[in-house]
Amino acid sequence: MELDLLQSAKQYTEMYQHFPLPVVLVDTRLAVRWNNHKADEFYPHLTHTEGMGQVFAEINMDILREKLSRDGNYTISGLFPLSDVRLSFSPVWQEKELSGIICMVLGDEVLPDSRQIYLSGQTASSLSNGIRDSIDTIFSVMDIASLKAEMMGADWIKNSFNRITFSSYRILRISNNVSEYAKYRSGLIHMEKRVLDFTSSFHVVSETLKALAEEAGVPVSIHWPVQPELLVQMDMQSFERALFNVVHNSLYYTRPGNRVDIYVRQQENKILITIRDRGIGIPADVLPDVFLPYYSYNKGGVTFNSGIGLGLTLSKLIVENHGGTISISSREEEGTSVDISVPVSENTFDMQIPLHQEDTTLSQAMNRFSPVYVCLSDAALSPYRQKDD
Repeated sequence: MELDLLQSAKQYTEMYQHFPLPVVLVDTRLAVRWNNHKADEFYPHLTHTEGMGQVFAEINMDILREKLSRDGNYTISGLFPLSDVRLSFSPVWQEKELSGIICMVLGDEVLPDSRQIYLSGQTASSLSNGIRDSIDTIFSVMDIASLKAEMMGADWIKNSFNRITFSSYRILRISNNVSEYAKYRSGLIHMEKRVLDFTSSFHVVSETLKALAEEAGVPVSIHWPVQPELLVQMDMQSFERALFNVVHNSLYYTRPGNRVDIYVRQQENKILITIRDRGIGIPADVLPDVFLPYYSYNKGGVTFNSGIGLGLTLSKLIVENHGGTISISSREEEGTSVDISVPVSENTFDMQIPLHQEDTTLSQAMNRFSPVYVCLSDAALSPYRQKDD
């Protein structure tokens, strides 16, 4: 079949071999069968056999086939987050049957930047792994030292060790966010969306969240009437990160009397989640910019940013990747409310498929390197928390 496809597409492969834009040929199983030099140069993560799978996972294949059959070409944008790159698809026919698809990257003005973004994603990932290995050693030493300090009754030493540990979580959270953001920009992240029961999955998430939030000294309450099975197509691990980034801010920017209430409800074909706190709030002139990458603001000489300004950026990217929306409202000295909306899966109630059971959060709660644990442990270091003492 591969030889037949390459033979059928020979005119294209010869024409595009030295073409100034990246071009990839895939078969009907979406496996890469050929690519030109530009694709190797600028998008090496897409040119291995299964590399285009992450691209086609975001495309409705029925619509693509219809467009190719009717128009002979289909161009789509938005497949690479934070990039203006477009993909053009052209069919390869063999005896009136679709045998392959030519995929061309459009927008040569962004190609140098695209390669830079890809390399930055790899660099950030390597940096994050290196930081994690180093902090693993710090944790091991701190565990032993803290235990000895406790045996000696030296509370001040133990408290100092705890501050070092929490500061390490700050470093981990920053490196995790930088790495994730760079991967989004480079197109390296592919969400594994599966059909699952949101009701049972969120129950596990909420119990874990409440347990870990105790470290930050802020009570968290979940308000959700008993719900029937709600089927969603979701990458639950990614969606958890979006939720926990929001909750992290509610726990971190705290004040005396703060509490976090999470409301979940179904409205028609959507699941609505509201995360509301009674923390220090956000100035009105700052609100429009809080989802911008690397954004922070200064108030009275204090920089309001627990990291480098990527938490809400990532939350927005993840929610929108699930076809949802996220918005924020806030008043200073009163609190902040974040509203998240995600669609219930269409036509899944009649699908005869086994549901994917997600229990990742509970296991991650015991892993101090997991994104969930790191995110919420960092909130325990909040300088605003001291005002409650």
